[in-house]
Amino acid sequence: MKHAAKGGTHSEAAHSDSHTLMMTLQDTASEEIITDAKVNCMIVSPSGIKEAGKLDWSGDHYGKGFNPKGKGAYQVQLVIESGGMEREAKFEYGGTCINC
Repeated sequence: MKHAAKGGTHSEAAHSDSHTLMMTLQDTASEEIITDAKVNCMIVSPSGIKEAGKLDWSGDHYGKGFNPKGKGAYQVQLVIESGGMEREAKFEYGGTCINC
């Protein structure tokens, strides 16, 4: 586990995306922010199109940009690996389409 550091890496492509998933991980026992996890995601559009990727550490959070391609609820699945453990999180995002 590393302490949170300032700075980070956002790609230029991430700035062209209309939506961004952002999250912070915290160790429940020590309350330290986890900065060295591997965070993979799968975003499934309302029409079933799948987009896989990873959330990169960016100074104070993990993040990934994406562009919704249709109206409706998007299913998001995260797989988080850190400290020899793997956890999953799933949620629904009801984003709207900007350029449909």
